[in-house]
Amino acid sequence: MLKNGESVAGLTVHVMTEKIDAGAIVAQQELIIGENENAGQLTQRQHHAAAALLTEAVNAMAQGTLDLKPQNIAERTYFGKKKASRHRSGLERVCETNCKSVARVTTL
Repeated sequence: MLKNGESVAGLTVHVMTEKIDAGAIVAQQELIIGENENAGQLTQRQHHAAAALLTEAVNAMAQGTLDLKPQNIAERTYFGKKKASRHRSGLERVCETNCKSVARVTTL
């Protein structure tokens, strides 16, 4: 999200179905991404918000007050799978392209 310049992150609790992310929506929340927020900070906020949202959903289920909303598959968005190359650190990418220089520096 940060690399894409997005300003909003989203969380969704949904009913589990055989199709990925196709179940009815139980609860949703948007998180505004801070202008200077880094990935670690955003991830931490997402984890805290997800725990709170899931707690609310479980409480609503226990109280019988769930308000399920069907998903409009055509309108949903999500962050797809990362390619293995996107999981590497910056140093690993540098090493891949400049491996001889890095080898010389590390062996000194």
